[in-house]
Amino acid sequence: MSAIQITGQSSRLSSFQDFSFQCFSSVEEFIEYSELVKSQGNSTLLDFLQRDRNSIDEYLQRNQNNPNNQYGLRGTTKAPKSYLDALNRDKFVYKEEYEKAKEQCKKLIDKALEKSSLAEAMKSKMIFTERELGEFIYQRAAMALNLNLYYYSFIHNKKLEQEEVIFLKDGDKEVFKYVKDSSPVFLCVRVSYPLVKSENQDENELEENNSREEYVKSDDLSDELLDKISKEGGVIDTYSDVKKVYQYKEKQPRVKNAVKIIMATSVGGFTRTSVWGDFYTGVAAALVTEYLEARDYSVEIEMILGGGRCTGCRSAGYYLNTPTRYGRRYLGITVKKFDEQLDLDSLLYWVADPSALKIKLLQYFNLFHWLYGDRMTNAQSYWHGINEADIVCPIGTFYKQKDFKKGLKDLIYFSVISVDGIAGVANAILKIVLESENINFQINQRANLS
Repeated sequence: MSAIQITGQSSRLSSFQDFSFQCFSSVEEFIEYSELVKSQGNSTLLDFLQRDRNSIDEYLQRNQNNPNNQYGLRGTTKAPKSYLDALNRDKFVYKEEYEKAKEQCKKLIDKALEKSSLAEAMKSKMIFTERELGEFIYQRAAMALNLNLYYYSFIHNKKLEQEEVIFLKDGDKEVFKYVKDSSPVFLCVRVSYPLVKSENQDENELEENNSREEYVKSDDLSDELLDKISKEGGVIDTYSDVKKVYQYKEKQPRVKNAVKIIMATSVGGFTRTSVWGDFYTGVAAALVTEYLEARDYSVEIEMILGGGRCTGCRSAGYYLNTPTRYGRRYLGITVKKFDEQLDLDSLLYWVADPSALKIKLLQYFNLFHWLYGDRMTNAQSYWHGINEADIVCPIGTFYKQKDFKKGLKDLIYFSVISVDGIAGVANAILKIVLESENINFQINQRANLS
């Protein structure tokens, strides 16, 4: 399993009809609400939570430095030492493992994107224009530089217009005279020099007159003179035959530029999942956000906790307080909003850290079974996990209806679920990025044809 696009709803509710769905706009809001529920709890709830805590604490203290500790990342020894240690943590301790996964994954993704004609077609392109947009590229203009020539009278120390000049022939040579007194006129180039501030010069005066100009006979220009002008900071007035000398990035328009990622967790469920837990699922959600936002998309991530009880669970006495006595309980937490900058450390802590998911958040989820009147259990796995059918309906359908009511009608929806390993992360990201680009490419193609 990796990533699926949510495009519709199931024809049936995956063999169950009863479910609940409660949403929170942030982890902080979820914890605050849960603490309020806990403060209203009776002895049944408080005894249950204490037994659960004691069981987890005993496991953690017995399995310190165990690389297979279920509350840590497999192959590491960074799991909490105790239940209290888990509650006190608020930092992502697997940054090194994440960076290693990111580096390997990036190689796979970038290589695949380089070969993708679709990714190439939707890439922003560097465009040259005559308009003063973006950056002036001197090297491009210098490919065909020409000197601006002026008629200049050194006797009168003034630049002349063409109508003020008489053109005469002196053999094969053309000479120029001032129309008013027949004094000599020469074709010259204009050189601008920066002013050097004198001791008595006013700062404001220097800012207003920050350069001086000289005119040099074009026939006198030599390599030695050009070198002297350059060393003195002089700039010769020139023009270029290359018109398009300003470079800017022309972005590919993306009509549908908002992507919602629904990340399903496996915590609390006994449906078979990756030996890595939700680590790579969380990594995929974080990395795909980076890739999409680099392509001018806005991304929102909804993390889903929960699962369900089946008819077998009901027969065993682990019922839900629903008309059918079985079904699903879901909690949705927005861990990254559309208009939020990506806070990678905070995001990774909540979506990829085993102790944050399995201890901090899961302790609160059990409050909701008490709140709804369900039968609670202290087993290590509490319910059937979320599967792809659940993502399509009711979870995907629920979010679509919720977003539609808010006026968000042009979102692209994807899910990330049970991602197993680096190759799984790369495949999930490629699917989401390329599908998003394909949707916008098709929209642009239709717009160009109309």
